[in-house]
Amino acid sequence: GEPLTGHVAQPKDSTFIGMCMGAADDSYLIMSTLGYGFVIKLKDMMTRSRSGKMVLTLPVGGEVLMPIRVNDPQHDSVAIVTSEGRLLIIQVSELPQLSKGKGNKLIHLPQDKASAVELNVLDRALLRQGQALVIKSGKRSMTLKHEDLDHYRESRAKRGFKLPRGYQRVHAIAGAD
Repeated sequence: GEPLTGHVAQPKDSTFIGMCMGAADDSYLIMSTLGYGFVIKLKDMMTRSRSGKMVLTLPVGGEVLMPIRVNDPQHDSVAIVTSEGRLLIIQVSELPQLSKGKGNKLIHLPQDKASAVELNVLDRALLRQGQALVIKSGKRSMTLKHEDLDHYRESRAKRGFKLPRGYQRVHAIAGAD
């Protein structure tokens, strides 16, 4: 019940996105809505300074997504869904492990200069080995079983594949058992 601002000096016009807790060697996926990200150890995010520590270099127009704890970097995968209705699933072991920076391109988001529509990452979810993925689109939801997810698996920095019609306007995704 104690406010964060009692321990952290919050810059003007800033908001808290999430909080990471755990052992110093726990790994987290840090990502922006522009499709860049990396894996970082919790100890690399720690600081004694009240003013904090710069971990993610955010390009203009990007926003930080809430960090996700990575339990098993060798077997876990991350599902990334875009505003275009595309889904890409990549292995966490393909991602760079950095202590700070912009990260690598995890998903390709082509920007059409003639179009006013900017593509971005809507959501991402960490999947354990054999886990299914729930896609929520409005009031509807669909579960993609582990076998169905193989179609969306590819290497890092690809565009991903379109989701089925009726589920391309994604509101959220989450791993399911």
